[in-house]
Formats: sequence, C-alpha cells, structure tokens
Amino acid sequence: MTRIISSAARFALGGLGIFLALANSLLAQNAATHAPLPNPRRPSIILIVADGLGYGDLGCYGQSRVKTPNLDRMAAEGVRFTSYYAGSPTTATAQAALLLGRDSGHLGIQDDSAPTLPLGAPTIAEVLKEAGYHTGCIGIWGLGGEGSVNVPPKRGFTEWVGLLTAAEAQTDFPEYLWRFDPPGEGKPGYDGKLEFPTNARGAKSKSASDLFTKAAANFIQINKPTSFNRYRPFFLQLNYALPRVTNLDSAEPYELAPWPRAEKFKAAAITRFDAHLGKILDAIKAAKQESNTLVFVTSTTGPSAAAGADPKYHRSYAPFSAGNLREGEIRVPLLVWGPPKVKAGEENYQPCAAWDILPTFAEIARAVTPERADGLSFWQPLQGRPQLRRHEYLYWQSPGTNGLMEAVRLGDWKAVRAKPGAPLELYSLTADRAEATDFAAKNPEVIAQIEAHLKSRRQP
Repeated sequence: MTRIISSAARFALGGLGIFLALANSLLAQNAATHAPLPNPRRPSIILIVADGLGYGDLGCYGQSRVKTPNLDRMAAEGVRFTSYYAGSPTTATAQAALLLGRDSGHLGIQDDSAPTLPLGAPTIAEVLKEAGYHTGCIGIWGLGGEGSVNVPPKRGFTEWVGLLTAAEAQTDFPEYLWRFDPPGEGKPGYDGKLEFPTNARGAKSKSASDLFTKAAANFIQINKPTSFNRYRPFFLQLNYALPRVTNLDSAEPYELAPWPRAEKFKAAAITRFDAHLGKILDAIKAAKQESNTLVFVTSTTGPSAAAGADPKYHRSYAPFSAGNLREGEIRVPLLVWGPPKVKAGEENYQPCAAWDILPTFAEIARAVTPERADGLSFWQPLQGRPQLRRHEYLYWQSPGTNGLMEAVRLGDWKAVRAKPGAPLELYSLTADRAEATDFAAKNPEVIAQIEAHLKSRRQP
C-alpha cells in the first residue's frame, strides 16, 4: 500500500481524532457513482466477527461464569442459531469461506500459511457494493499483506482500517494500523499506516479493539441512510482479534476470580468483546437506525487456546468434542439482531455454515448470488418464514497430521475421514454430541450415501 497525500495532510490525518473519524465517507463521490440507485427499504448490514469465540463462551449458549450481557440481549431480541458452523477450524480458510460463500473444498486454501482469495470469486463486499451499498471493513483481515491484490480496498471495501496479516494481529496494542480512504471531492484521501509510537516496545497505550469500536460507531453515524447520503444502505464488516488475543491492560472484571491467570484474561477478552458489541448497538440507537439495521455476530473458528488458556476450563466447547473438524472446533455461535425485521427470541436449529452468509446478505440486498457459491440464504427463517431450500449436506476439509481430513454433516449424522483413504467414522449428533461412538458399522446405508456425495463433489 502506498501513501498518496502530502506530508502536511498526512500529519493532520495521523492523529487519533481523525482516525476515529474513519468514516469520512465518499458522499460527493457517491453522487457520481455508476452503482445502482439505493433503495431505502433495504436495511444496512453489520457483520461482527470474533476470533476464537467458542460455542460455550456466551451466556445465551450456556456459559455461567463469563459474563456476556449484550450478546445475551441480542439472543433475546433476535435469533440464536444452534447448528451454525465455521468455514474451517483454521482462521484464514474460515474467513475466506465466509467472504466468498464457498466451502473449504472449493477455496483452494488448505491452511493459514499462504492465505489468499481466488480473484474470480466475488466477495460479500463486491456483491453488495455492486448492489449500491457503501462498504467498509474495520479490524483484522488476514487474507493478504501489503502489496497484495487481496487487501480489503481491492476486494470490494470502499473504506478500510485495521491489520492486514495474522502476524500483525498478535497483540491488542499494535504499533500501527493500515488505513485506506480514497480521495474524493474536498478530501485528499489516505493510503498507508497510522502509527502509534506510544505502543512501542510492548507498551499498552492504545487498544486496537477500542479504536475499531470507535471507528465503527463513527462509520454508522456518518454513513447512515439519509437524504444527504441518497438513502444508500451500508455494509460494515467488523473483525476483532478478541478473544484469541488476550494481552489486555487488565483482567477486569475477573482479577479476583480463583482461576489461573490465563483463564482470567481469556474471560476478560470475551467480556471485553461483549462490551464492544454493546457500544455498537448503542451507536445504532444513537443514529436512530434500529429499525433499518441488521447485525450478525459470529466467530471465525471455535475456541482459541492462545496464551496458555485451556478451552475446556470455561467449557468453551460446551457439550462438544475438541479436535480437527470435531464439533467443538467448527460449531460456533451465530446471533442475528434487527428489530423489527428479525423475529425476536427465536432459536434456529437448521444446519447452516459460514458460506451461507453471502447468499443471505445478497437476498437482503436484492442482489444476485454468485454462480459458484455453495451457500443458501437463511433470510426467510430469520423473519419467521419457512426455509424452502435446505442443504442436502455440509462439507469441510482441513489439513491433519496424516494428510487431508474431511467431514460431512448429513441431517443429524456427522461423518469424519481422519486421513486420505481411511474409512469414514460416523457419529450421531443427537445421541452422541461428543462424537465418542462410531456408528459406521451399524449404518452402512448412511455411509454409502455420504460416500456418494463425496465422489460427486466438483473440484475447486
């Protein structure tokens, strides 16, 4: 990424106050855009993605020790999904599956060592931008570094601030953030680093997650659909490194809890994420956009064991088992909030996955879902209506110690192939949520059906 403004303008933009005004939106430029005219009846969409938030980490999913009041409120006022799955147990692949609406078998990404996005596959942001939405990305990217063709501004996001790579996102107190705000009438734009020298040498001065939340609140206020904005709805993706990153300035409110230090900070990171979510809901209310904004909250993957934390200590796996492609690693929370459009207090038991997000957003935006997307929209059941199209099965692949692993969910059955050529293991997710008993020998017809699905799958 290159700088495109003068040194004087760079100095003016480099301050925290200007950073918090991230959403210096291209209002004048929007007037000249060739995108479709906005439809005021289409809601704005906010997608909030945690990193390493387990199914059992939220009160509304059974957590009793770690406090998540704002997420619990979302569940009470919206829809709570109980069979929603991450795109992969590895972060970059999971993020790509969500952005592209494709399962891990159709991404061409096998692990996080060289994350990328196929250039011919539209992202959520590209689909919504084409439909007339103003798009922004704030937070952790992880799918391409400096100079890559897969940075947010080149994949559909008009505005961007955050950290590009996983290596940059190992702390909540980075020494810089990347920012992109294109030039427009009356403003020079910005493309480069916002540096925070007070975070140098491990100092904990400016929290990235705090800055992301404040930037998101400003984005919501400035880009809300109004006559000034030509009633253009917005799409904001807000990616946190919490609760995977736990080097917070304190473990409050759990400093005095009788837990290991790592577990105090992990619990604090979850509650901190919940507090950020509450501030986003407050920003929506302050902008008077409660009736015209949909908020989706989920996690890239299952619970993190970073910084010495044990996901079993706070029951982050809930009733599920740990391990590559086991339920505890890929079944994650999904909450959808948006009164009055979303039916309040609903539980959705229908199996769905990260690759369903793109088609859902496309239907909300009245856009066209890309032809090769694997997902199906769940917008209708969010409104209390029946879902007419359902997945016949869900599929994952992931690198294991002995080669590529595969998993399939077919109804209430879960099949796992531990390595290439190995027989399928079969588990009942109703009778055995811990995946402890292999039912393959007693159900050859189910095994045959799943094998037929695997053989008929197309290649990426």
